[in-house]
Amino acid sequence: MNLAPNFTKAEMQCPHCGLCLMKDSFMETLQALRKDWGRSITVNSGYRCKTHNQAVGGKPSSQHLAGNAADLDISHLSEEDKKTFTVLCQTHFTGIGISKIFIHCDKGPKREWSY
Repeated sequence: MNLAPNFTKAEMQCPHCGLCLMKDSFMETLQALRKDWGRSITVNSGYRCKTHNQAVGGKPSSQHLAGNAADLDISHLSEEDKKTFTVLCQTHFTGIGISKIFIHCDKGPKREWSY
């Protein structure tokens, strides 16, 4: 089952319990990012239940808990592509967390941080 043309429920659901409560508005924005990027995007983490969020060290107020966030794999990208993808994420999402191997994107309050 697809939540958006290029994203399945299986890749967005919580690996702990299988629940998938992603917000439609988030999935629409993620799909718009995919369209602008023009390449596939691998999701490392989408929806999280409280148990899984705690297990991975997520914040109690994490947007993952609300189905309003995803961590996107960038480990395979060149440094130039990482920069381009980051800029695209910043144009689509309000919450951006950047590490060397993934970018956290959400539609919560406007903020940016690095890991």
